[in-house]
Amino acid sequence: MRRVVAGSALITLVVIAFTQVVSYAVWGGMAEGYDLSIVVSGVLIPLVTCFPISMFLLNQRKSLVNALSDLEQAHRQLQELAARDPMTGLLHRQAFFAKLASVGHNDGCLLMMTSIILRQSTTSTATLQAIRLCD
Repeated sequence: MRRVVAGSALITLVVIAFTQVVSYAVWGGMAEGYDLSIVVSGVLIPLVTCFPISMFLLNQRKSLVNALSDLEQAHRQLQELAARDPMTGLLHRQAFFAKLASVGHNDGCLLMMTSIILRQSTTSTATLQAIRLCD
C-alpha cells in the first residue's frame, strides 16, 4: 500500500508542476499576471482529482498483476494435470510423445515400456506403462 501511495503522490506532484508551468505560460504574459488564485487553483485541482484517481488506478494495476500471477500458476497446474495420468503419474500419450520428441539423442535417457494386456469377457484392453527416468 505504501508503494501505491508513494506512486500516487509522485504522479500528483508531476501533474501539479506541469499545471504550474502551463498556468505561468498562459497567465504570466497577461495584464492581470500570475497571481495567488491561479497558483492555488493549479495546486488544489490536481490534488483533489489526480491523487484519488491515481490511487485507484495503481490499486487496480496491483490487483491485475496479482490476478495474472494466479492465472499463470493455475495454467501451469492445469497443464501438468492434463499431461499426466492421475493414477500412475505417467504422461498421457500426446504429452509422452511431445516429451520424447523434445529429448535429444545425446541426453542419455533410458525408456522402458511394458505392455499389459487384460482380457475381459469379449473385449481386450491394452495398457502401456512407462517408467520415467528422464524427468
